[in-house]
Amino acid sequence: CSGQTAICRPEKFKTLSVSPDGCITLEQMPVEFARECIHCDRFLEEANQNLYIARNIIGYRNRVKQSRKAVANQMKEISAAVKNMLDSLPRMQRLSIELEEAFEKEFRKKRVICKNIYAYEKQDGQIEIIMNARTVKGRLVTATELSKIMSNIMQKRLKPSDASRKVIDTGFGEYIFVEETKYKVLTGVARLTKDGQSVSGDTFSMINLPSGELLMALSDGMGSGTSAFDDSKNVIELLEQMSEAGFSQTSAIRLINSLYMSDQEFENYATLDISLINLYKGECSFLKNGAVGTYVLNQGKMYCIEGQSLPMGVVSDAEPYIGKMSLYPGDYVIMMTDGVADMFSQERYNLEKFIKQIEIVNPGDMAQAIVDEAVSRNKGAVSDDMSVIVAGVWEN
Repeated sequence: CSGQTAICRPEKFKTLSVSPDGCITLEQMPVEFARECIHCDRFLEEANQNLYIARNIIGYRNRVKQSRKAVANQMKEISAAVKNMLDSLPRMQRLSIELEEAFEKEFRKKRVICKNIYAYEKQDGQIEIIMNARTVKGRLVTATELSKIMSNIMQKRLKPSDASRKVIDTGFGEYIFVEETKYKVLTGVARLTKDGQSVSGDTFSMINLPSGELLMALSDGMGSGTSAFDDSKNVIELLEQMSEAGFSQTSAIRLINSLYMSDQEFENYATLDISLINLYKGECSFLKNGAVGTYVLNQGKMYCIEGQSLPMGVVSDAEPYIGKMSLYPGDYVIMMTDGVADMFSQERYNLEKFIKQIEIVNPGDMAQAIVDEAVSRNKGAVSDDMSVIVAGVWEN
């Protein structure tokens, strides 16, 4: 009745195009509209229906645009990760004639024949030796026996690789020997599920990487129960697969986040907390996405490693907080979810004081003591999923 031109007048058009609640009411329309229109309710019903359709179309277009951007970022990260792996490939070289002759001489004493001996120098300077070997006269010799001989000759502590065969027999086979790490780590975990839930929303992982590093990861899914567990489990499984494939942890985090951002059906959020301990150098790298602080008992002093960062799946350009510090024999790294940390948040440095006064050496017992104290401070209630990982460092 007013005509198309009248409806598109600035004051009416503004009301139709911008509605904070997503639905226009009669009170929001100009007074003259309510006075002149003989079918106000019907008009607004049709208008709201069309606005709903328009918002869905715009949302769909935005999701397509975001998905394209996410896929482009994934391709970019994969390209960078592949380049990084190629740049970090070990350099292969033949052993010196003197070393080969020394190996062959000592191996013959064990009735072992070897050939095609190659040495790989890794990016961090560690040596890996690959050779073909077999025994004669039906003897069986363990790879550990050969590693001891090689260690004495090279003045380096070598051991059979976990991926290598452990016994030399009468047929030529390939054997791999790697340098022993300077440090070893013992770990322990303690967990509790939120009251009323059958499944914890926290997921953790500990992996010994071929690089001589221990990867410890802890993820806390949004909320609790099965949905939170699925979110955190997906993050950890993707991290495991990418780390074992040779991706750096930073590249893995970016890829996982882009996968979350491309999932438009649900709003999935999960924290990711990583501690990467280099067992050759005695260094620990920390990567955090929305995770609470990690505590390090370092030569008798307590440090809290924390940084401002968002969980996985919140923004497309989520970058982890990254930190690093040296570790020494007798040090401990303590990771936890907010279900534990929040129980100590009333007093500043409360958790640091409690950890420092614990007179426990075993990492598993230490983790359990922290969880028990958190529950005790909450009057015996488990109001959120609780997880604690403790890693103790010693000389190997």
